[in-house]
Amino acid sequence: YTGGLSGVWYWWSFLFATPVYFLFSTYFKRARVYNLSEFLEMRYGRSLAAFYSVVAGVLCILYIGMFLLAIGKILAGMIAFHPVFTTNVQICIWAIAIIVGSYVGSGGMMSALLTDILQGLMCLFILGFIGLPFLWNEVGGYESLQALPKETWSMSSDSMTWTTILALNVAALTGGIAAPWIFNWISISKDEKAATQTGWGHFWKRIITLIFAVYGILFLIYNTNILAIEDPVLSQTITQDPEVAWGIVMKRILPPVFLGLLVASFFAAAMSSADTYATTSSAMFVDYLFRKVVKPGKSEKFYLSSARLWVIISILIAAVSTGFIGTISQYIKLTFNLMCFLGIPIYFAVAWK
Repeated sequence: YTGGLSGVWYWWSFLFATPVYFLFSTYFKRARVYNLSEFLEMRYGRSLAAFYSVVAGVLCILYIGMFLLAIGKILAGMIAFHPVFTTNVQICIWAIAIIVGSYVGSGGMMSALLTDILQGLMCLFILGFIGLPFLWNEVGGYESLQALPKETWSMSSDSMTWTTILALNVAALTGGIAAPWIFNWISISKDEKAATQTGWGHFWKRIITLIFAVYGILFLIYNTNILAIEDPVLSQTITQDPEVAWGIVMKRILPPVFLGLLVASFFAAAMSSADTYATTSSAMFVDYLFRKVVKPGKSEKFYLSSARLWVIISILIAAVSTGFIGTISQYIKLTFNLMCFLGIPIYFAVAWK
């Protein structure tokens, strides 16, 4: 949010894709298959479906990597395992990866479902609201917001131009429906009415991101007006990589009890996100590609063991990817490119008779 409120477009770009989720949900539910590769096989044949499985599985791994990197940077600002910050980030990432891989590999989709319900509520209330009063008071409240330049509240900026905003929205609209986890959520819904909640759920999730936009702007004020004076070294760390701001700032302003809750909620956020993408990646690589193309005819126990193993492997590969992709924005742009590539044939699959 160094460019102001316009940074919200990285997640608001999916806002206009939510009606598409709503419209497609009934169609996908009536297909009576459990992953998008099977749907594409019905429309185009096994070769294209197998290709989609590979690319979609890689897409899931990139999303896991993005969340591991985000939470790793935040936790590194709160917990000092190593004096070198970048090394500390990697330690946090691998700690999260090992924990998440262990419980998802042992519990599978059911563990992901149950933890997502509990951890989702925990993340919403603790991450969304616990730090805001402390940060608001620390930076000077409403007066500090009024003192900001008018450009801060613009929906575009030098770092988020209108052409970039248009590209993000077109990418989300085109490729959002290609996300394999969207189809999984729809396919396991109780009925068609429940399936449509995929659209509503994503809509409200985009609205909630406004709270985090406020956080981002308040972090900018804190770093500029307070931290730059009290601790120039830490301030420079945030300036060089704004994605580390949350952990560093919250460690300075929150009482120990609330800081502990925040650390727990960030672990919950990492788990509830990574397990969804890990089980979806397993569905792509094992349930479709491995079971139908590479090694057909094996027992259910064999495929289940393979799926559990792949969940762990996918999370570890995602952790490795954070050593090569250093920012969340890089992950977003890369995943958007892949989803656009996958989305076009899905639209044709629905429209083509």
